[in-house]
Amino acid sequence: ERRMGDWFNFCDCRKTTKTEGEDWTNAFTARAGYDPSQGPQGRRQKPCGIGVTFVVDDSKALRVKSLTKDGPADLTGKVEEGDILASVDGSNVYCANPQEVGALLLGSAGSKVQVSFKKVDTGEELHVIMVRAPSQ
Repeated sequence: ERRMGDWFNFCDCRKTTKTEGEDWTNAFTARAGYDPSQGPQGRRQKPCGIGVTFVVDDSKALRVKSLTKDGPADLTGKVEEGDILASVDGSNVYCANPQEVGALLLGSAGSKVQVSFKKVDTGEELHVIMVRAPSQ
Protein backbone atom coordinates (compact mmCIF):
# COMPACT_ATOMS: atom_id res chain seq x y z
CA GLU A 1 0.00 0.00 0.00
CA ARG A 2 1.24 3.48 -0.85
CA ARG A 3 1.67 5.95 1.93
CA MET A 4 2.25 9.66 1.80
CA GLY A 5 5.96 10.30 1.48
CA ASP A 6 6.78 7.10 -0.46
CA TRP A 7 9.33 7.82 -3.21
CA PHE A 8 9.49 6.27 -6.66
CA ASN A 9 12.42 6.68 -9.03
CA PHE A 10 11.62 6.47 -12.73
CA CYS A 11 15.07 7.42 -13.96
CA ASP A 12 16.34 3.91 -14.68
CA CYS A 13 16.89 0.63 -12.89
CA ARG A 14 19.95 1.69 -10.93
CA LYS A 15 19.91 2.45 -7.24
CA THR A 16 19.14 6.09 -6.53
CA THR A 17 21.58 8.06 -4.40
CA LYS A 18 20.19 9.02 -1.02
CA THR A 19 20.69 12.58 0.17
CA GLU A 20 21.98 12.80 3.73
CA GLY A 21 19.18 13.09 6.28
CA GLU A 22 16.42 11.75 4.00
CA ASP A 23 14.27 8.87 5.20
CA TRP A 24 14.10 6.23 2.50
CA THR A 25 12.23 3.64 4.53
CA ASN A 26 9.49 3.52 1.88
CA ALA A 27 11.64 4.12 -1.22
CA PHE A 28 11.17 2.10 -4.38
CA THR A 29 12.88 1.98 -7.75
CA ALA A 30 10.72 0.96 -10.69
CA ARG A 31 11.94 -1.78 -12.98
CA ALA A 32 10.64 -2.55 -16.43
CA GLY A 33 9.75 -6.13 -17.20
CA TYR A 34 10.96 -8.40 -19.95
CA ASP A 35 9.55 -7.57 -23.39
CA PRO A 36 9.03 -10.85 -25.29
CA SER A 37 8.84 -8.99 -28.62
CA GLN A 38 12.53 -8.14 -28.16
CA GLY A 39 13.50 -11.83 -28.08
CA PRO A 40 16.47 -12.83 -25.92
CA GLN A 41 17.86 -9.27 -26.16
CA GLY A 42 14.89 -7.99 -24.15
CA ARG A 43 16.36 -9.63 -21.06
CA ARG A 44 19.73 -7.90 -21.30
CA GLN A 45 18.65 -4.34 -21.93
CA LYS A 46 18.47 -2.10 -18.92
CA PRO A 47 15.26 -0.09 -18.87
CA CYS A 48 15.60 3.64 -19.39
CA GLY A 49 13.35 6.35 -18.07
CA ILE A 50 12.62 10.05 -18.09
CA GLY A 51 14.89 11.18 -15.24
CA VAL A 52 12.22 11.92 -12.63
CA THR A 53 11.87 10.89 -8.99
CA PHE A 54 8.32 11.08 -7.64
CA VAL A 55 6.90 11.27 -4.13
CA VAL A 56 3.36 10.27 -3.14
CA ASP A 57 1.46 13.36 -1.93
CA ASP A 58 -1.52 13.72 0.45
CA SER A 59 -4.00 12.81 -2.31
CA LYS A 60 -1.97 9.68 -3.29
CA ALA A 61 -0.87 11.36 -6.54
CA LEU A 62 2.72 11.08 -7.81
CA ARG A 63 4.36 14.49 -7.54
CA VAL A 64 7.76 15.34 -9.07
CA LYS A 65 10.29 15.36 -6.24
CA SER A 66 13.37 15.91 -8.38
CA LEU A 67 14.73 15.83 -11.92
CA THR A 68 17.95 14.20 -13.04
CA LYS A 69 20.23 16.95 -14.36
CA ASP A 70 20.30 16.76 -18.17
CA GLY A 71 17.80 13.88 -18.11
CA PRO A 72 14.89 13.74 -20.58
CA ALA A 73 12.44 15.62 -18.33
CA ASP A 74 15.02 18.26 -17.37
CA LEU A 75 15.93 18.85 -21.02
CA THR A 76 12.31 19.73 -21.90
CA GLY A 77 12.63 22.83 -19.73
CA LYS A 78 8.94 22.40 -18.88
CA VAL A 79 8.73 19.80 -16.10
CA GLU A 80 9.25 21.22 -12.61
CA GLU A 81 9.44 19.95 -9.06
CA GLY A 82 5.93 19.78 -7.62
CA ASP A 83 4.20 18.92 -10.92
CA ILE A 84 1.68 16.06 -10.64
CA LEU A 85 1.86 13.10 -13.02
CA ALA A 86 -1.44 12.84 -14.94
CA SER A 87 -0.98 10.43 -17.86
CA VAL A 88 1.56 8.29 -19.71
CA ASP A 89 1.00 7.55 -23.41
CA GLY A 90 -2.66 8.52 -23.05
CA SER A 91 -3.33 6.30 -20.02
CA ASN A 92 -4.64 8.13 -16.94
CA VAL A 93 -2.18 7.44 -14.12
CA TYR A 94 -3.44 9.95 -11.56
CA CYS A 95 -3.20 8.15 -8.19
CA ALA A 96 -2.29 4.89 -9.97
CA ASN A 97 -0.09 2.17 -8.51
CA PRO A 98 3.54 3.39 -8.78
CA GLN A 99 4.83 0.04 -10.03
CA GLU A 100 2.28 0.10 -12.86
CA VAL A 101 3.26 3.67 -13.67
CA GLY A 102 6.91 2.58 -13.72
CA ALA A 103 6.12 -0.10 -16.29
CA LEU A 104 4.66 2.64 -18.52
CA LEU A 105 7.45 5.17 -17.99
CA LEU A 106 10.40 2.81 -18.43
CA GLY A 107 11.41 1.38 -21.79
CA SER A 108 14.20 0.98 -24.31
CA ALA A 109 16.80 3.71 -24.75
CA GLY A 110 15.79 6.03 -27.57
CA SER A 111 12.08 5.15 -27.45
CA LYS A 112 9.55 7.96 -27.08
CA VAL A 113 6.96 8.39 -24.34
CA GLN A 114 4.24 11.04 -24.05
CA VAL A 115 3.78 12.23 -20.48
CA SER A 116 1.27 14.71 -19.08
CA PHE A 117 1.71 16.68 -15.89
CA LYS A 118 -0.62 19.00 -14.00
CA LYS A 119 1.15 22.23 -13.10
CA VAL A 120 0.77 22.99 -9.40
CA ASP A 121 0.75 26.77 -9.72
CA THR A 122 -1.75 27.12 -12.59
CA GLY A 123 -3.59 23.79 -12.77
CA GLU A 124 -2.70 23.70 -16.47
CA GLU A 125 -2.05 20.28 -17.99
CA LEU A 126 1.30 20.05 -19.76
CA HIS A 127 1.92 17.39 -22.46
CA VAL A 128 5.51 16.54 -23.36
CA ILE A 129 7.09 13.87 -25.54
CA MET A 130 10.41 12.64 -24.20
CA VAL A 131 13.02 10.23 -25.48
CA ARG A 132 13.96 7.69 -22.82
CA ALA A 133 17.63 7.69 -21.88
CA PRO A 134 19.88 5.95 -19.35
CA SER A 135 20.98 7.94 -16.32
CA GLN A 136 24.35 9.58 -16.62
